Amino acid sequence: MTNVKINVLKSWTGAQIDITSITAELHKASDNSLVESKNLTANSWSASFDVEKDSGEYYITETAVTKTGYTITTTYKVGTGAETSGKSENVSSAADSTVTITNHAEEITVPVTVFSIIKTDVSGNRIPDSNQAYFTLTILDAGKDLSGVICNGTVISAVKSYNYAGNYATFTGLPDGNYTLEETKAPAGYQKAGILSFVVADGEVQLDTTSSNSSIALDADGNILVLNRRSPAAPDTPSQPIVPSTPSVTTTTTTKEAAPATTVTEETTVTEETTTTAEETTGVTEKTNAETTTTPEETEKPETSATTEDLTSSTSTDTSTKSSQSDDNPHTGREVGIAALLVSELAVIIAAGKKRKKNKNK
Repeated sequence: MTNVKINVLKSWTGAQIDITSITAELHKASDNSLVESKNLTANSWSASFDVEKDSGEYYITETAVTKTGYTITTTYKVGTGAETSGKSENVSSAADSTVTITNHAEEITVPVTVFSIIKTDVSGNRIPDSNQAYFTLTILDAGKDLSGVICNGTVISAVKSYNYAGNYATFTGLPDGNYTLEETKAPAGYQKAGILSFVVADGEVQLDTTSSNSSIALDADGNILVLNRRSPAAPDTPSQPIVPSTPSVTTTTTTKEAAPATTVTEETTVTEETTTTAEETTGVTEKTNAETTTTPEETEKPETSATTEDLTSSTSTDTSTKSSQSDDNPHTGREVGIAALLVSELAVIIAAGKKRKKNKNK
């Protein structure tokens, strides 16, 4: 039995990649059955298949070649013929033949998403970093995480959610997908923006049009603006009514020592005597004048003398009594003095009347 060879050569074009081997397969054209597989290595990138001469037609395929970050296309050419894709043209077993497999590698250019999340008030004014907010960024797509994403210079690990603090954050390398951004703590004096939704598609940030949250917006550079509204002012606490202070009351108690009963009785007696004496004085004076005018005999009536003497005696007695009481009560002393003065004047009047009467008798 005579064999012929089907030689396979490997050729690379495009980007240089570090693949060290591929697998080529020989198939029977009549029924697509796999006849044999051989590895082509980086040492020579060639291999040979021995087939029976005039055994029919065959074709060559290559198992898929992949490399992360690259796209690899494969073409086949038998001898000097045209290039084909998917598999080689049929090869005759009548004579030796050569099939060239060419791999063309292209680096996949992944759009690098670079954008910032910025805190502003509803007027678009940035809120200072000194009054910072806190956020949680989450990728919602199954099978995706934030591995390799950079936030403010920090490389994020393979997590679905990432927490950070600050009013300005720059993200690099966010993969395409659906995201939520939750403000977990708002700056002091502002209301929380809640949960915000956005999409990254082909490296560009787009707002989730199905979300009704109005606290998210995009600026002209594609950055996300998280809008915060001011917290409503707290109602003023009503001031407590002013309770007037209770005025202090100072009670001064003056204890006046009561005068003995005898003293009060004697004062009353003195007052009555003084009053009576004044009336008697007036009566005596009128009577004296009348007696002086009418008849000398009537002037010498014993009643007048007796009355004068009684008054003088009474005055002397009362004066003595009041003098002794005045030492104990200053008010009593003044009253005694007044009474004594009145009695003295009355005595002078009576004495003058007597003198006029004597002179008249002479």
